[in-house]
Amino acid sequence: MSEITSFYDASGLSAIGRFWALAAYFPRCSYAKIAAFTRPREIAHRYPYVQLQTKAYRAWLVFDMDDLPDWFSWDDCDLPPPNIVVRSPIDGRRSEHWFYAVCPVAWGRNARLGPMKLMGCVYKAMTRQLRHAGAWAMGYPGNPQPRVQP
Repeated sequence: MSEITSFYDASGLSAIGRFWALAAYFPRCSYAKIAAFTRPREIAHRYPYVQLQTKAYRAWLVFDMDDLPDWFSWDDCDLPPPNIVVRSPIDGRRSEHWFYAVCPVAWGRNARLGPMKLMGCVYKAMTRQLRHAGAWAMGYPGNPQPRVQP
């Protein structure tokens, strides 16, 4: 078990706590999906959209689910429930971002190829189970706890 994994398993962080603990220190954030600003984590948590993954590692599988038939579609696809679900605040619109926490995988030129391939295969298999186009590796999904609305 890596030091990162053992720290987060032993710390007892909630999914939201893990989200912010593993977020980039200066993530990109904004009121729209363009992520126009770079702010410290303490300020970025106020924005509705925030950069989730860092350049060094990936710790989440994120799925952008639009026009869902029901709120618990993961059960219909034989997938476990996501660690975090972010729903659209707009009434009548069924749009969600599903966050699945995974053991952080090093990413980049100097990272090991095996763990990166395994994470990609898991993501593709989950996408196939959902019968849905996936989401981002470095995208800007909805913030689970936005504090400021535009």
